Amino acid sequence: MTQTRLLYSFWRLYRSSRHTVKGADSRGDCRRCPRGHSAIDNENIIKIIEAYENENYVYVVLEYISGGDMYSRVRAKAEHVYTEKETSAVVRRVLKGLEYLHSKNIMHRDLKLENLLLPGTENETEAKIADFVIATYMTTDSMTYMM
Repeated sequence: MTQTRLLYSFWRLYRSSRHTVKGADSRGDCRRCPRGHSAIDNENIIKIIEAYENENYVYVVLEYISGGDMYSRVRAKAEHVYTEKETSAVVRRVLKGLEYLHSKNIMHRDLKLENLLLPGTENETEAKIADFVIATYMTTDSMTYMM
């Protein structure tokens, strides 16, 4: 076995009826989301390497992101707020990620600072969209309902 020395993150998601979304199958959106997300390849979205599932859990192997979430970073910068330039760079990346998701008919549905991850402590603006547990595919019916 060859060692690559690459780091990955590992999540175990519990399947629960609480986490199912209206219109989802009885196994819930956790099953649908990682599998669909693994086909997404965009620099502004966390990469899912692989997903495994059994009756009770979904196990997800993700790209490793060491910088923590945007919410924690904003709180840690209490004396030094983000500049307008830094803020616009973050917003631009998030909007490009959302544009890509929407082009694939995917709605994130839980976009917040806690779900924007930073690749390292030295870069304050390279946020990646994460946490697709309640994401769903847009259908013709849902688009009609939204309009």
